[in-house]
Amino acid sequence: MPTFNKSFFNKTSLDPQTKQPKVALDPLKIGLLGLAAIVLVFVLAGSVRLITKALEKPPVRQIPQTDSERAIDLEKKRAEEASRAAEAAQTPQAQLTTAYKDIVGSTDFLRSISFEGGLGTISYTINSSDNNIVLTTGYQNFADFASRVFNIPELKRFRTVVYTTALVDSQGQAKEAAMTLEISREKAEKVNWQINKFRYETFPANLDVNKIHPSFEKEYEALVKKD
Repeated sequence: MPTFNKSFFNKTSLDPQTKQPKVALDPLKIGLLGLAAIVLVFVLAGSVRLITKALEKPPVRQIPQTDSERAIDLEKKRAEEASRAAEAAQTPQAQLTTAYKDIVGSTDFLRSISFEGGLGTISYTINSSDNNIVLTTGYQNFADFASRVFNIPELKRFRTVVYTTALVDSQGQAKEAAMTLEISREKAEKVNWQINKFRYETFPANLDVNKIHPSFEKEYEALVKKD
Protein backbone atom coordinates (compact mmCIF):
# COMPACT_ATOMS: atom_id res chain seq x y z
CA MET A 1 0.00 0.00 0.00
CA PRO A 2 1.50 3.39 -0.94
CA THR A 3 2.17 5.91 1.77
CA PHE A 4 0.97 9.45 1.15
CA ASN A 5 4.09 11.32 2.24
CA LYS A 6 5.63 14.28 0.49
CA SER A 7 7.66 12.14 -1.93
CA PHE A 8 4.47 10.43 -3.16
CA PHE A 9 3.47 13.57 -5.02
CA ASN A 10 6.87 13.99 -6.68
CA LYS A 11 7.78 12.82 -10.14
CA THR A 12 11.41 11.93 -10.93
CA SER A 13 12.73 12.39 -14.45
CA LEU A 14 16.15 12.66 -16.10
CA ASP A 15 17.31 16.12 -17.02
CA PRO A 16 18.41 15.88 -20.69
CA GLN A 17 21.08 18.50 -20.28
CA THR A 18 22.69 17.60 -16.98
CA LYS A 19 21.76 13.94 -17.14
CA GLN A 20 20.88 14.22 -13.47
CA PRO A 21 17.62 13.05 -11.85
CA LYS A 22 15.06 15.86 -11.72
CA VAL A 23 12.31 15.88 -9.02
CA ALA A 24 9.02 17.80 -9.63
CA LEU A 25 5.41 17.61 -8.49
CA ASP A 26 3.30 15.10 -10.36
CA PRO A 27 0.17 17.01 -11.64
CA LEU A 28 -1.69 13.76 -12.30
CA LYS A 29 -1.36 12.57 -8.69
CA ILE A 30 -2.31 16.00 -7.36
CA GLY A 31 -5.39 16.05 -9.61
CA LEU A 32 -6.42 12.59 -8.49
CA LEU A 33 -5.98 13.63 -4.86
CA GLY A 34 -8.22 16.69 -5.37
CA LEU A 35 -10.86 14.57 -7.05
CA ALA A 36 -10.73 12.09 -4.17
CA ALA A 37 -11.16 14.94 -1.69
CA ILE A 38 -14.25 16.22 -3.55
CA VAL A 39 -15.77 12.74 -3.61
CA LEU A 40 -15.08 12.35 0.09
CA VAL A 41 -16.81 15.67 0.84
CA PHE A 42 -19.92 14.58 -1.10
CA VAL A 43 -19.94 11.21 0.65
CA LEU A 44 -19.67 12.82 4.08
CA ALA A 45 -22.42 15.35 3.26
CA GLY A 46 -24.70 12.58 2.10
CA SER A 47 -24.00 10.58 5.22
CA VAL A 48 -24.83 13.58 7.43
CA ARG A 49 -28.15 14.06 5.63
CA LEU A 50 -29.02 10.39 6.00
CA ILE A 51 -28.17 10.39 9.71
CA THR A 52 -30.13 13.62 10.31
CA LYS A 53 -33.16 12.26 8.50
CA ALA A 54 -32.96 9.02 10.46
CA LEU A 55 -32.93 10.90 13.75
CA GLU A 56 -35.96 13.06 12.85
CA LYS A 57 -39.23 12.17 14.56
CA PRO A 58 -41.83 10.97 12.09
CA PRO A 59 -44.70 13.46 11.64
CA VAL A 60 -47.82 12.78 13.66
CA ARG A 61 -50.54 11.60 11.36
CA GLN A 62 -53.65 13.71 11.73
CA ILE A 63 -56.68 11.50 11.83
CA PRO A 64 -59.61 13.30 10.19
CA GLN A 65 -62.61 13.85 12.44
CA THR A 66 -65.61 11.80 11.51
CA ASP A 67 -69.12 13.19 11.12
CA SER A 68 -70.21 11.50 14.34
CA GLU A 69 -67.32 13.03 16.27
CA ARG A 70 -68.13 16.48 14.89
CA ALA A 71 -71.74 16.00 15.91
CA ILE A 72 -70.68 15.02 19.42
CA ASP A 73 -68.42 18.09 19.71
CA LEU A 74 -71.20 20.36 18.45
CA GLU A 75 -73.68 18.91 20.91
CA LYS A 76 -71.15 19.33 23.73
CA LYS A 77 -70.65 23.01 22.84
CA ARG A 78 -74.41 23.56 22.74
CA ALA A 79 -74.80 21.93 26.15
CA GLU A 80 -72.07 24.15 27.60
CA GLU A 81 -73.69 27.28 26.15
CA ALA A 82 -77.08 26.22 27.50
CA SER A 83 -75.54 25.63 30.93
CA ARG A 84 -73.95 29.10 30.96
CA ALA A 85 -77.22 30.67 29.84
CA ALA A 86 -79.11 28.84 32.59
CA GLU A 87 -76.63 30.05 35.20
CA ALA A 88 -76.92 33.64 33.94
CA ALA A 89 -80.72 33.42 34.05
CA GLN A 90 -80.57 32.56 37.75
CA THR A 91 -78.80 35.77 38.82
CA PRO A 92 -81.01 38.18 40.83
CA GLN A 93 -80.75 40.88 38.17
CA ALA A 94 -81.74 38.46 35.42
CA GLN A 95 -84.75 37.28 37.43
CA LEU A 96 -85.81 40.89 38.08
CA THR A 97 -85.58 41.52 34.35
CA THR A 98 -87.78 38.51 33.64
CA ALA A 99 -90.32 39.72 36.21
CA TYR A 100 -90.40 43.16 34.59
CA LYS A 101 -91.02 41.70 31.13
CA ASP A 102 -93.81 39.47 32.45
CA ILE A 103 -95.54 42.24 34.42
CA VAL A 104 -94.95 45.44 32.42
CA GLY A 105 -94.28 43.89 29.05
CA SER A 106 -92.24 45.99 26.65
CA THR A 107 -88.80 47.17 27.72
CA ASP A 108 -89.13 50.34 25.63
CA PHE A 109 -89.66 52.43 28.78
CA LEU A 110 -87.36 50.48 31.07
CA ARG A 111 -84.69 52.76 32.53
CA SER A 112 -82.61 50.38 34.64
CA ILE A 113 -82.62 47.23 36.76
CA SER A 114 -80.06 46.72 39.49
CA PHE A 115 -79.30 44.44 42.42
CA GLU A 116 -76.87 45.45 45.14
CA GLY A 117 -76.56 44.54 48.80
CA GLY A 118 -79.84 42.62 48.83
CA LEU A 119 -81.78 45.55 47.32
CA GLY A 120 -83.39 45.08 43.94
CA THR A 121 -84.43 48.22 42.06
CA ILE A 122 -86.48 48.59 38.90
CA SER A 123 -86.71 52.05 37.33
CA TYR A 124 -89.11 52.59 34.47
CA THR A 125 -91.35 55.17 32.84
CA ILE A 126 -95.12 55.06 32.59
CA ASN A 127 -96.04 56.52 29.23
CA SER A 128 -98.88 58.76 30.40
CA SER A 129 -99.36 62.36 31.47
CA ASP A 130 -102.53 61.51 33.42
CA ASN A 131 -101.67 61.64 37.13
CA ASN A 132 -104.36 59.15 38.12
CA ILE A 133 -103.20 56.61 35.55
CA VAL A 134 -99.60 57.01 36.69
CA LEU A 135 -100.49 56.49 40.36
CA THR A 136 -102.82 53.53 39.90
CA THR A 137 -100.50 51.82 37.40
CA GLY A 138 -97.50 52.38 39.64
CA TYR A 139 -99.24 50.82 42.66
CA GLN A 140 -100.70 47.91 40.69
CA ASN A 141 -97.35 47.07 39.12
CA PHE A 142 -95.68 47.25 42.52
CA ALA A 143 -98.19 44.79 43.95
CA ASP A 144 -97.48 42.38 41.09
CA PHE A 145 -93.73 42.78 41.59
CA ALA A 146 -93.91 42.30 45.38
CA SER A 147 -95.92 39.11 45.02
CA ARG A 148 -93.27 37.63 42.75
CA VAL A 149 -89.75 39.00 43.18
CA PHE A 150 -89.28 37.76 46.74
CA ASN A 151 -89.00 34.27 45.29
CA ILE A 152 -85.41 35.41 44.64
CA PRO A 153 -83.55 34.11 47.72
CA GLU A 154 -80.91 36.88 47.71
CA LEU A 155 -83.51 39.67 47.62
CA LYS A 156 -84.05 41.40 50.99
CA ARG A 157 -85.69 44.63 49.83
CA PHE A 158 -87.44 45.71 46.65
CA ARG A 159 -87.90 49.19 45.19
CA THR A 160 -89.51 50.69 42.11
CA VAL A 161 -88.74 54.17 40.85
CA VAL A 162 -91.52 55.32 38.53
CA TYR A 163 -91.09 58.13 36.02
CA THR A 164 -93.72 59.65 33.77
CA THR A 165 -93.88 61.64 30.57
CA ALA A 166 -95.79 64.31 32.55
CA LEU A 167 -92.57 65.23 34.39
CA VAL A 168 -90.02 66.12 31.73
CA ASP A 169 -87.47 68.92 31.35
CA SER A 170 -87.04 71.26 28.39
CA GLN A 171 -85.20 68.50 26.49
CA GLY A 172 -88.08 66.10 27.04
CA GLN A 173 -86.16 64.00 29.58
CA ALA A 174 -87.88 62.62 32.68
CA LYS A 175 -85.47 63.46 35.50
CA GLU A 176 -87.80 63.58 38.50
CA ALA A 177 -89.46 60.42 39.75
CA ALA A 178 -93.23 60.47 40.14
CA MET A 179 -93.19 57.60 42.67
CA THR A 180 -90.57 55.81 44.74
CA LEU A 181 -91.95 52.70 46.45
CA GLU A 182 -89.98 50.27 48.62
CA ILE A 183 -90.72 47.34 50.90
CA SER A 184 -88.78 44.74 52.88
CA ARG A 185 -89.17 41.01 52.51
CA GLU A 186 -90.65 40.74 56.03
CA LYS A 187 -93.45 43.19 55.26
CA ALA A 188 -94.06 41.96 51.73
CA GLU A 189 -94.63 38.39 52.88
CA LYS A 190 -97.39 39.53 55.25
CA VAL A 191 -99.45 41.27 52.56
CA ASN A 192 -102.08 39.56 50.41
CA TRP A 193 -101.16 41.39 47.22
CA GLN A 194 -103.91 39.81 45.16
CA ILE A 195 -106.52 41.51 47.36
CA ASN A 196 -104.60 44.70 48.17
CA LYS A 197 -103.54 45.36 44.60
CA PHE A 198 -106.50 47.73 44.11
CA ARG A 199 -106.83 48.87 47.72
CA TYR A 200 -104.65 51.93 47.26
CA GLU A 201 -105.33 53.20 50.76
CA THR A 202 -103.34 50.23 52.17
CA PHE A 203 -100.09 51.05 50.37
CA PRO A 204 -98.92 53.93 52.63
CA ALA A 205 -99.20 51.73 55.71
CA ASN A 206 -97.60 48.65 54.18
CA LEU A 207 -94.68 50.24 52.37
CA ASP A 208 -91.39 51.29 53.96
CA VAL A 209 -91.02 54.06 51.37
CA ASN A 210 -94.00 55.71 49.70
CA LYS A 211 -92.61 58.88 48.14
CA ILE A 212 -94.93 60.74 45.75
CA HIS A 213 -94.01 63.82 43.67
CA PRO A 214 -95.71 67.02 44.97
CA SER A 215 -97.43 67.61 41.62
CA PHE A 216 -99.43 64.40 42.23
CA GLU A 217 -100.59 65.42 45.72
CA LYS A 218 -104.22 66.17 44.84
CA GLU A 219 -104.78 62.92 42.95
CA TYR A 220 -102.83 60.94 45.55
CA GLU A 221 -104.91 62.22 48.47
CA ALA A 222 -108.10 61.32 46.65
CA LEU A 223 -106.76 57.87 45.72
CA VAL A 224 -105.62 56.76 49.18
CA LYS A 225 -108.53 58.36 51.05
CA LYS A 226 -110.50 55.70 52.91
CA ASP A 227 -114.21 55.52 52.14
